[in-house]
Amino acid sequence: MTYHMRFLVTDPGPVDLADLAKFLRGVNRKYQFEFDTEGGTVSLGGEEIASIEIHTPGDGTFDDELAMLEDSASEGSGAGEARVADALATVQTLFAVKVPGSASRRDGSRDNLDPIWEWLFANRKGLLQVDSEGYSDERGMIFEVP
Repeated sequence: MTYHMRFLVTDPGPVDLADLAKFLRGVNRKYQFEFDTEGGTVSLGGEEIASIEIHTPGDGTFDDELAMLEDSASEGSGAGEARVADALATVQTLFAVKVPGSASRRDGSRDNLDPIWEWLFANRKGLLQVDSEGYSDERGMIFEVP
């Protein structure tokens, strides 16, 4: 089973994937990030742990993804409701991560993605959304979505 995570980038400008790749290699030389302007794949020790897609307004996927996020957020709860609504209203880029079934079953597989979120929170404004969990900022969960 594949699971999805998204970073809602709320500030303008493209996500610098080359800088992210350099950061990942600095964290652990076993990270490999093959990418183009629309996304790529992240591997650790030769095994793919995630695929990344970059969606922006007008690309044909952005609007559908945003509508799905808005719909699921309507069922959520938590102190961060206003922040989530603001992020959904101002999102400029959806940095979407899909974790393949084989990777999602391994212990610690989500921990292997933490450097990606660390880099995004350090370099961009936005929130992290995890399907069937909710929204987090750099300090943790702010809004739960079933």
